[in-house]
Amino acid sequence: MRCLGRYHWKEGSSAMNFLKLFAKHRVWFILLGILVVTILMSPNFLTVRNISNVLLQTSINGIIALGMTFLLISGDFDLSVGSVMALSAALAIGLQSRGILTACIIAVVLGSAIGLLNGFLVTKAKINAFIVTLGTMTMVRGIVLAYTNQRPISGTNSSFLNLSGSSWLGIPIPAFIFFAGVIVSHIILTYNSLGRNCFAIGGNREASIFSGIRVDRYRIIYFTICSFTAAIAGIVLASRLNTASPVYGQDTALMVVAAVLLGGTSLAGGSGSVIQTLAGVMIIGVLNNSLNLMNVFSYYQGLIIGIILVVVTILDSYYAKKRKFEAQIITKRLEFKKELNKGT
Repeated sequence: MRCLGRYHWKEGSSAMNFLKLFAKHRVWFILLGILVVTILMSPNFLTVRNISNVLLQTSINGIIALGMTFLLISGDFDLSVGSVMALSAALAIGLQSRGILTACIIAVVLGSAIGLLNGFLVTKAKINAFIVTLGTMTMVRGIVLAYTNQRPISGTNSSFLNLSGSSWLGIPIPAFIFFAGVIVSHIILTYNSLGRNCFAIGGNREASIFSGIRVDRYRIIYFTICSFTAAIAGIVLASRLNTASPVYGQDTALMVVAAVLLGGTSLAGGSGSVIQTLAGVMIIGVLNNSLNLMNVFSYYQGLIIGIILVVVTILDSYYAKKRKFEAQIITKRLEFKKELNKGT
């Protein structure tokens, strides 16, 4: 029996079961609450056009969030995703004379190469991920500004618009790309050694090395995956208007990290889920859309997202310390039992 104030709840009671359910899936309950409040305050939210717009807007950050989930679970992070997205968008537009498919392939390959460079510098040169990705963020942004001559560039092939401009069953194609990415990422994280090693490396890097996992190799892969998703998002973004701007993605890293953390992925590494990331992305997207519908100024939106990021980081730090404390208790119990067995 547990006591909470003057209420006494037995283990297995419906109230206790609900609390456990809420604790496990709290991000989905938060999303449901925001949806209810938004619908009550803005009836226009439920229009087909607005819902399609929400899906289109959230899918771009959502695609990047999938790669960021891998990286955060492994205990690393990447600040350069916004610049990589801008570079990919610029290449997809600027190289259309070579053919749309060729332009997209070059954009994805070069974007992924930035992640490969990040991973190599972090693992082999032993440079902190914050410093490395901050440097590549600035470097790639400079390349984009030079390539576009500091102004937006427009595509020459109108069929490129079909990628984001078309829909199926009323759902934008980018949303299908995002949802497909969620399914594939969930399968990899749950059933594949690439995903299992991601959790192992983020949970205890030293133990992973001793167990035979090639930690540096996998960390490089996770950095590459993160930049790969950013490159895909850049192509999707560029196809919306057949235009690329050098200012694309300036706030993307903040929004993506906020969404992934809101979904329950820990900054300390070792825990997370792309299904929860989906909910985190939707929360950020619905919040931004509802604030727009209520004519709230954009700088207030940034303020709200910043507050969410700070609160989620504080909660993540608390739960990380709690998990560490529980792990220490389990370790001490095992050591104690081992000593008892030796004594007998």
